[in-house]
Amino acid sequence: MPIITIAREYGAGGTTIGRLVAERLGAVFVDRWLIEEVARRAEMAPALVESQDERPVRLLDRVITSFAQVPAAGLGWEPPYPDLASDPRPRVIQFTRAAIQEVAATGNAVIVGRGGSAILQRRQDATHVFLYADATVRADTIRERELVPIEVARRRVREVDANRAAYLRQVHSLDWRSPLRYTLMLNTGALGYERAAEVILAAALHGQPSPAAASKAPAASEAPR
Repeated sequence: MPIITIAREYGAGGTTIGRLVAERLGAVFVDRWLIEEVARRAEMAPALVESQDERPVRLLDRVITSFAQVPAAGLGWEPPYPDLASDPRPRVIQFTRAAIQEVAATGNAVIVGRGGSAILQRRQDATHVFLYADATVRADTIRERELVPIEVARRRVREVDANRAAYLRQVHSLDWRSPLRYTLMLNTGALGYERAAEVILAAALHGQPSPAAASKAPAASEAPR
């Protein structure tokens, strides 16, 4: 069975479509579960792990962290944020990579975001998907889903997209939207979620035995803990 990674613009339906695909494959579904799993492995609070989730490090944070890692003795100055001396980011990235690789080793998983396509780029059996839609469509989706004014929804779309692009660039040195990174790039605003899921399934199961049987597989299982 295939391994599928799904990168997505905010509001393009990544979680919904990923879950649809996983259910039809009877596959492990990896999305928000990853935050709790990384928190458990790294022995961190889930909120701390979530604060690093698909977010870049700002230049100011880098400067403060670098100062915090320099011994203060003799400098006549104490770092304003001493807790940054033990930056959680490297551990979060390390455990995220390990968890994704272990789930992929099951041979049947749908992984949403978190640089899955970069982490699993060497797997020949992986199908890498990018989901996008017009920003207006996505803002309307966020407005309805999160019950916020349309201006707030538009701002969230811009901010989350920018964070995800910067995160992939910082952590994996990748252009998030480059078509060379993906097997498929799908406009979910034009296709809709059901049709997008069908296209992903068709691409992932190409050359796999018994696609019809795969579409009748049991519901998606929980990711192993």
